[in-house]
Amino acid sequence: MSEAETLLAAVIVAPAGQVAEILSVCRPEDVRLLDAPAATALDVAAELAVAGIAPGATVLNAELLRRGLYAGHVGELVKVKLLDAVTTMAHAELLPEYAASVLARVFRARLAAAGEALAAGADTAPESELWQLLTREGAELRQIRERLTAVRGERPHV
Repeated sequence: MSEAETLLAAVIVAPAGQVAEILSVCRPEDVRLLDAPAATALDVAAELAVAGIAPGATVLNAELLRRGLYAGHVGELVKVKLLDAVTTMAHAELLPEYAASVLARVFRARLAAAGEALAAGADTAPESELWQLLTREGAELRQIRERLTAVRGERPHV
């Protein structure tokens, strides 16, 4: 089971306020890098939570179905992901720890991808493009790291 699945499993048992708070720090677009079907379910869960509706399994399932997010092959993956989350043991009180685990994986995956892109272009790409890549990815990595330290309750490192 992936970190994203565990996060989704905790989201469906947590109160709306807690879900809205956590998913504003560990955003579904972050999760998409690791697990696109889970991110789709988390997008809807975040919207429900912001509206004050706890995204329990039944409510989230109904909303995913209503929006047509179970259509086609991709939709089948979303449905299976929600079914897996429903059968996964997760605790609402551990939601910050699950979010931190996801953000740590996202940070490392983005760092690896940026390093590979820089290494691939280092010999032949225009310097201006390499610099743009470095600064763009660096800024994104810093922002992810800041959210990671916030959800962990740590002081930011400079």
